[in-house]
Amino acid sequence: EDFIFKTNRPTTLAYADVTDGVAKYRFVDEHSAGRLIDEDSLKPFVNKIKKAKAILVGGISLQAEPCCKSWQWLVEQVAGHCVIYFDANIRPDFIKDKDKYLKRFERLTGIADIVKISEEDYSYLYGEQDFEKVTTEWLEKGIKLIVLTLGEKGVKVIYGGGKEISVGIEEVKVIDTIGAGDSFNAGLLFHLDKQKMLDREKLASIGAPVLQKTLTFANQVASFTVTRKGANPPWLHQIK
Repeated sequence: EDFIFKTNRPTTLAYADVTDGVAKYRFVDEHSAGRLIDEDSLKPFVNKIKKAKAILVGGISLQAEPCCKSWQWLVEQVAGHCVIYFDANIRPDFIKDKDKYLKRFERLTGIADIVKISEEDYSYLYGEQDFEKVTTEWLEKGIKLIVLTLGEKGVKVIYGGGKEISVGIEEVKVIDTIGAGDSFNAGLLFHLDKQKMLDREKLASIGAPVLQKTLTFANQVASFTVTRKGANPPWLHQIK
């Protein structure tokens, strides 16, 4: 209840059409509580978030107007106090002004500690621009981990000034991809915390063995989620 405030505005509705396990989404979000959240609503939470280990931001909340400005403001307030995990999770239908969003994206890559982006996200934002050049600039800004998701090929992380590590995934029967990305995020943050690495200074010096374990675990969580209908992530005891 420390992070709840009440409003009479409507709830965002999300519709998912699942074909061969792959979900396509449609959102009803105009004038919703989430879309219209403002800085005044978020101010009571700033000091509490500063004391947290991490905050995860991204997706629609940083793409849709006007709430994107409010969430950017919140991230800027807590920067330097806790780990900031920025998941791009691009939804083009919510981005009315691509240039304006790209400026926001660049600003956030200047204060985030972990950035997660898919090949599709990168292509939408940067087109044919050299991936290595762009990510080198992100690292120079202070990002500790760049997480590039590669679908069925797994995930690659760039860290430590340019080192790379890739971790594949086990083949599973995909029933429903809803919640796969969120499950991966949860697994990654959980396992970093379990290894006492969910800390800005420690992430700056993280090594390959720790990343290998963490990414393997996060992939397992996401893989389990897609084997069941709906956004149903596993319990801890269900991950081997």
